[in-house]
Formats: sequence, structure tokens, C-alpha cells
Amino acid sequence: MTKNLISSFILTAVFISLLFLAFNSYKNAKIYENTYKQYAQEQTIKNSVEKNTQEMLNGLIGALLGQNPKVTKDEIPSKKLQLENLKEKPIEYVIIFATIITLSLLSFFVVSKKIFLTYLHSVTILSLVFGLISPIFMMYILLDYNFQNIVNIKDAILQFESLTIIESINKLIYVQEKYFVGIIILLFSVVFPFIKTLLSFVNVFINHVSIVNKTTKLLSALSKWSMTDVFVLSIFLVYLSSVNSGMSKIVTQIEVGFYFFFIYVILSIILSFFNKIKIQ
Repeated sequence: MTKNLISSFILTAVFISLLFLAFNSYKNAKIYENTYKQYAQEQTIKNSVEKNTQEMLNGLIGALLGQNPKVTKDEIPSKKLQLENLKEKPIEYVIIFATIITLSLLSFFVVSKKIFLTYLHSVTILSLVFGLISPIFMMYILLDYNFQNIVNIKDAILQFESLTIIESINKLIYVQEKYFVGIIILLFSVVFPFIKTLLSFVNVFINHVSIVNKTTKLLSALSKWSMTDVFVLSIFLVYLSSVNSGMSKIVTQIEVGFYFFFIYVILSIILSFFNKIKIQ
């Protein structure tokens, strides 16, 4: 009894630390997203043209007046350096998050099965939730063109977008009207994962034989669709492929939401393994 209480206390403390790491990763990801959004607004074609035109006019006026052209400090490199630093923070939290989960799985050998499965289900749901609400990818379209070598608007940002899985589903269904793809991702990234994990969680605490048999059969049926989680990740990876097109190029980068969802997929596979052990 005392051993179970100590085990429960330790794993609860571990779960709280994981919650702290996940929240900080999410918070820093949103800071990075908002900072990049501000940077993208500064790098629009209009702002780029105005800035370069103003610099060119200042140079011409200075030359006519016999003044040496003023060298203005370029703020873009420092801004990009700031963005790189902000980008690393949420990734660092995710790495620590994944490392702690990996090490905590060893508790299977020293704690009771019920306590371990309770912890494992809680961490799986936690990973899924933050995988759904954290930014999963960022995309921006750059104008890669020098306008007749007069006004340099190279790398001006035409469009910027950062979305979570939930926002992606909303956009696919309500904005782009791609109902089939949107509903597929909704089912296999939100509905099925929650049903499967919650059913498995409930199954840990139920001792009634008939109910256990029913939930076990349902879980077995859902397990046949387990690879759909990987399928959803594949869809996003294809969607995130960089494309170059003439005067512009589409640049995409994976955000922390993708890693949280990937961790959920791995934990879901591990849970399926333990469910099979329980059935046998």
C-alpha cells in the first residue's frame, strides 16, 4: 500500500512536470508565431519597396549635396537572429518532454500495472491535446525577385500562415470547402484518438467482465485503424513540402504541434501493446 502511494506520488509529480514543459513549449511557440507574424508584416512588398526606394532617394540626395551616403544599420539580420532564438525554445522543451516520458516508461518494472497504465494514458492524452492546440506548421510565400535591378524586393513576404491541427481542419472545411480531406483529418486526428484513448483508459478501472469484453472488442476494432494516425502525419508532411515557382517560393517549417502529435502516435502504439497483453 505504501509502495503504491509513493509510486502514485512520484508519477503524479512527473506528470505535473510534463504538463509544465508542454505548456511552456506551447507558450513559446505562440510567442515565436506572433513575432514571426510581426516580422512578416514588416517584410511585405509595400514596406520593402518603400524602404528600398527611400534609401535610394536618400543616397541620390546625399550625392547631389556632396554628402557621404549614410550607412543605415540593417535590422533584418538581428531580427532573424531573434527569431532563430525564439524558434529553439519550444523545441528544447519538447525534447526534455520526450526524454522524461522515455525514462518514465521504465517505471513499468517497479510500479503496479494499474498505476503505470493510469500514468501512461494521462501522458498520451496530454500529448494529444497539445498536439492539437499547438502550431503544427508555419508557411510563408517569398517573392524572390529583383525588380529590374532598381528596387530590390527579394525575400519580401507575400503571405504568412501558422496553423494548428484544429485551425487546419477549420480552414479546410469552412474556408477552402475541402470537406473530404477536412473530415478525414478531423476523424483520424481528433475523434478516433480521443475515443480510443479514453476507452482504453476506462478499461483499466473496470472489473465487470461483460463491460470489459465489450470495450476490448471495440478497442480491437479501433486498433485496425491505428495506422491512420501515421496517415494524418503523412498528409501534413506532403502538405509541408517546399515548392519553388518562378518569382516566388513557398517555405514551410514544422512546429512543435507536429512533435507532440508524433509523441502521441508512439504512446498510442505502446498503449495498444499493453492492451494486447491484458487481452492475452
